[in-house]
Amino acid sequence: MLEYREDSEAISLNPMTRKKKQGYGDAAYWEHRYQHDVVPFEWYQKYDGLRDLLKKYIHATADILMLGCGNSALSEDMAKDGYYDITNVDISPTVIKAMKMKHLDLPQLKWVCADARSMTIFKSGSLDAVIDKGTLDALMCGDEATENVNSMVSEVFRLLRPGGVYLMVSYGEPTTRMPYLGPSRRAWSTSLHLLPRPTAAQEKYSWVRTLEPVPVGEDGILPPHLHGKDADFHYVYACVKEKLNVLLDGQ
Repeated sequence: MLEYREDSEAISLNPMTRKKKQGYGDAAYWEHRYQHDVVPFEWYQKYDGLRDLLKKYIHATADILMLGCGNSALSEDMAKDGYYDITNVDISPTVIKAMKMKHLDLPQLKWVCADARSMTIFKSGSLDAVIDKGTLDALMCGDEATENVNSMVSEVFRLLRPGGVYLMVSYGEPTTRMPYLGPSRRAWSTSLHLLPRPTAAQEKYSWVRTLEPVPVGEDGILPPHLHGKDADFHYVYACVKEKLNVLLDGQ
């Protein structure tokens, strides 16, 4: 059974709320974790909660990279819902081996051990979409967070084709994420969507229209009507690479 602990461990990714420093930004932490904890784990949202946004931005025929896949069921659920080319990447060889063996019956899924900060095994401009559910957040918790996050996002940008999308699910408010994802950093447009957490009272957030982007500036400041709202939702950043005639390799 897929374990779902959004309220406890997932929230502890936030360095402002966790009581002691976790090793989320350390590759050794994840390898040790997957060697000793084989229970499947889902960060933030299950597929049902993300399905509409995934359908909005990513076609079923897209070449997709799942960044920091862990042992989440997201790729499996997407494959069963019609997506048929998903490459799953994680820094832990243990979890990649386990997931590859688990999904032998799903040829739509490929499994590759790689560091998200340096994915030189993939060609520039080879992907239509990159999905990130907690990986950027994990790097934000580690040492040299700024350098590591910038390296990863630069790699994502390099791998995307013009018109491709980086869909990043995060607990991080726009003021903490837009400095890495804003259009002044790279030649892409960034839209923000709000997604109530599964544990949130749905009637409380009936005003949220998940498929409608929320206006947000380069500085990450939300519009006045959202100021003071209880942030019991996740933020989904959709970064769409510009369709330029020429894009320099490595941008």
